Amino acid sequence: MFEDIKDNIYKIPNQYKNEFRRYKFKQNNLRILLISIFLLFEQLYYAIFISNPGSLLEKIFYVTASIMLIFAVSSMILYYHKPSEINFFHLIYEKGIGVMGVTIAVIRVVVISGQSARLTTIYIAVIYGLAVIFYYSYLESLFIYIYGIILLYFISVVYNPSLLESTVITDAVSNNVIAWIASIVIYRKFKNEFINQKTIEEKNKKLKEISDEDRLTGIYNRRKLEEILKENYNNSLRYNNKFSIILLDLDHFKNVNDNYGHQIGDKVLQEVSSLLLEKIRKVDYCGRWGGEEFLIILPETDLASAVKLAKRLRSEIGNYEFTKVQNITSSFGVSTYSSNKDIKEIINAADEALYKAKDNGRNRVETIENNI
Repeated sequence: MFEDIKDNIYKIPNQYKNEFRRYKFKQNNLRILLISIFLLFEQLYYAIFISNPGSLLEKIFYVTASIMLIFAVSSMILYYHKPSEINFFHLIYEKGIGVMGVTIAVIRVVVISGQSARLTTIYIAVIYGLAVIFYYSYLESLFIYIYGIILLYFISVVYNPSLLESTVITDAVSNNVIAWIASIVIYRKFKNEFINQKTIEEKNKKLKEISDEDRLTGIYNRRKLEEILKENYNNSLRYNNKFSIILLDLDHFKNVNDNYGHQIGDKVLQEVSSLLLEKIRKVDYCGRWGGEEFLIILPETDLASAVKLAKRLRSEIGNYEFTKVQNITSSFGVSTYSSNKDIKEIINAADEALYKAKDNGRNRVETIENNI
């Protein structure tokens, strides 16, 4: 329990602490906005229609309305211009409405005549309202409630010493303790819901990564490549820009598995994947299309540039010393987007070019386009 009180964001993982502070501030600021607007009109109504003109109560209502106007304007500004980092001034503002609410409630208890024998409804409403409406950490809510008791005591000493002989102080202490416990329970629930949500998001992210990756090589799998192909195709349709694809196949890969075993074959596939990722651009996409076939998607790339890259990759693979196998070769088929082709036709063009490369002796780059 002591550790809970010691750390305002206890058990929040380090990578989520700043996000939690922003989320907590956002939720509290929204509540400040709603509460301050409501209280602004409520206090004005009481000042104009309920209280006696020139009375102390009227002045309190007008002062409260003015303070709520300041909070309402501030919360609107912060609502539309959300802070990227929560600093000391944000924290003061966040707790300010709680401190102000307790202050006004204490004044209503002590100063207003006729309320000397019991706690007023407004005081009860404020301390329990703070517990259930706002998300204050254990230390923050403890500070506000202790402040309320101390203020109630000293204002009673100055303005209404008879309260010290009644049960008002003890009633206030017991109600503040109960309100603080309620605040702890609600804050803990709020905090745990945030942690659970982030945990779910993290798991979903990992599942998404797993679903997008080829389990052996760690690069994109066919499903993800098809998704990226569709995105690039739709962008090309909309903006009339180019994109190209490279389909490559490792030559005589069956011999690698037969002669060295599948473990070495898997290692070769992993090494090819790493080599391809190293040599392509950061904006390009590389994945395993199936077996020993790989597909590279090149956004904003015409056919000539794609062929140039394919030739460089063919040379890199041919000169690379793979585990035990030493050297292997690869064949490439290249195709590009055109307005008269759909995705299937683009892939088929690359596949046809790949078979053309194999028929022409392997270890080469081919395309079926006429302009290359």
